[in-house]
Amino acid sequence: MLRKIVHISSILALAMGSASAAPIAVYGVTDAKPGNPDHAIWIPGVERELLFSPNGSFTIDDNDSADPFDDFGLLTGTVYKDGDATKGGFDVNVLFSGISRPGDPGHGAFAAPAKKCCGATAATALNWTFFTNVSGTLSGLNAWSTESLSISRRGPAAQLGANGANDKNLNFGLSSWFWAYSGQNNQIFTQHRYRGDINVDLVSVPEPSTLALLGIGLLGAGLTRRRRRG
Repeated sequence: MLRKIVHISSILALAMGSASAAPIAVYGVTDAKPGNPDHAIWIPGVERELLFSPNGSFTIDDNDSADPFDDFGLLTGTVYKDGDATKGGFDVNVLFSGISRPGDPGHGAFAAPAKKCCGATAATALNWTFFTNVSGTLSGLNAWSTESLSISRRGPAAQLGANGANDKNLNFGLSSWFWAYSGQNNQIFTQHRYRGDINVDLVSVPEPSTLALLGIGLLGAGLTRRRRRG
């Protein structure tokens, strides 16, 4: 039994070392503008109150590469009108790339014209991360199943951080202005393009690998207790 405990402890140590070097961070997504209207995604002419289901997530893969397009953020999940899954909604897949981190050369050029709220200044924005490229799709669900919208950046770079980066409050979050172009087969949203906003709060959640490590750790602790009792 002692050998098993030592073996599990060794695996756990190696796995934790690997996980600590992992560049991926995963966040849960909630709307950054509670109230009336309440929204996480806002597209006048389509829907002003699109809210994420609990499956919403924002994943950052940041290897600190010299090439800003090697590192990216990915916003996924489902949004529905008024947050009601029986109403019209979209499957969200939006990629944020062209990263500029605090301290990167030229970072101030993105911070100065950044969207600011809540007393944030250009100096505050120097602490935010920016994404110069925004692309993706909104694929219709339920009553909007015939609809699709293609997303591209509009205005300042998308911004990630605390103290106003979500353009609605002081929480850690993400905001982006975008253009949404209607698909060729759209039957409801047929305007050539719509302007839109993303404003979300982000809350860190454990990665599956982290949960697995926790399970292994609990197993090792249980075996240790059994050994002591024996």
